[in-house]
Amino acid sequence: MYRKSWMFPRNKRYLEPYKIVNEIRLLRYIVGEKSWSGNQDIQNEFTKGLEEFKIKITGDQRDERTGGARTYLAQLEMLGLIFLKDGIPYPTIAGECLAEGDNPIDIMQHQLINLQFPSPYSSNQNVKIDPN
Repeated sequence: MYRKSWMFPRNKRYLEPYKIVNEIRLLRYIVGEKSWSGNQDIQNEFTKGLEEFKIKITGDQRDERTGGARTYLAQLEMLGLIFLKDGIPYPTIAGECLAEGDNPIDIMQHQLINLQFPSPYSSNQNVKIDPN
């Protein structure tokens, strides 16, 4: 029987809402309507922007095709703040609200609660979590 595995990016162990807001704003500014997929120049520019905003530790990349930017993008996608369509990242309603200045604590709490339950883990038939 095939079992789908889930990979959750672990680039950040602690989420600071204001940094998430800056990530989304930076992503919208740098990428715009350009394709993200396979565009290493845009991904490198996003990485440098993360460093300028003090979201990511500064330094030279050891690998010219580093995946750091893709990990940040995957985390935003996992949190339900962006989605990819035709290789272009777009903010979801929650992501758009964050970028426009709505209360990040309320939005992030809602997104994290929805991420936690039901989650791929809690949906497993061997896990008994009270749905209430």
